Amino acid sequence: MPCARSSPTEHALEMSLAENTIRLAMHPATSFEAFAALIDQGESAADVASRFGVEESLVLKRMKLACVVCRTQTTRRVRVARG
Repeated sequence: MPCARSSPTEHALEMSLAENTIRLAMHPATSFEAFAALIDQGESAADVASRFGVEESLVLKRMKLACVVCRTQTTRRVRVARG
C-alpha cells in the first residue's frame, strides 16, 4: 500500500491542532499559539479557519487575544525589571 512520507515536524503543528480541535476544544492560549504559528508560515486567517472547520472570526479573535497577552507579558516584565 503506498503511503506519503514527510518529515516528523513538517505537519506536526497542523496535525496536533486538528486532533485537539476535533477531540476537545483547545484552551484559547493553545489555539492562538497554533493559529499564530500557521499564520507566521504564510497561511491566512481564512485558510486556517477553513482547514479546521472554525469561523474565520474565531481565528481573528484568537489572534487579538495573542496581542493582548503579549502586551501584558511585556508590561509585567518591564515592571519586574524596574523592581
